Amino acid sequence: SALQQALKYLQSQYAFDWIIDVGANIGDFSKQARRFFPKSKIVAFEPLDQCCKIINETFVSDDQFSLVSKAVGEKEGQIQFNVNQHADSSSILNTLELHNNTFSFASATTSTKVKVTTLDVELKKKNIKKGLLKLDIQGYEDRAIQGGQQILPGFQVVICEINFADMYKDQATFATIHDLLS
Repeated sequence: SALQQALKYLQSQYAFDWIIDVGANIGDFSKQARRFFPKSKIVAFEPLDQCCKIINETFVSDDQFSLVSKAVGEKEGQIQFNVNQHADSSSILNTLELHNNTFSFASATTSTKVKVTTLDVELKKKNIKKGLLKLDIQGYEDRAIQGGQQILPGFQVVICEINFADMYKDQATFATIHDLLS
């Protein structure tokens, strides 16, 4: 897969002390990262209880893995979260017609309140100053970056999912993400 190729390349260039998985869902990225970086500490962020349960079961014997059961944004607090029937599409942001038409299997949502934190707050608690950051939070990546402005300059690599088509209301654009990370 493209992810495996990217991680294999990064493995040849870096020895990350920390890997941060924001929008961990059921832990697929963390599992791949663990395969390529067996000595790295991994911190995953995921606000949905049902996904956290799967992640905890997957990493139960990995003492270099920790899970923060919160969403990540620009400030701490609580926020409404749209829980999609297809968990990969769940987001703080509402889906738009293009998303619903393209992914008809992922159009039904319910809403719940979740805790939200910032990268600056959580990574400072763990004294994390550099590493690999992966962001996949369905259009909310710009807010997570805004909440990490103090800590992110030390990170060597950022992997960020960006939708070029409008899938979520008020989603981050490539230009916005680029400007925030530059």
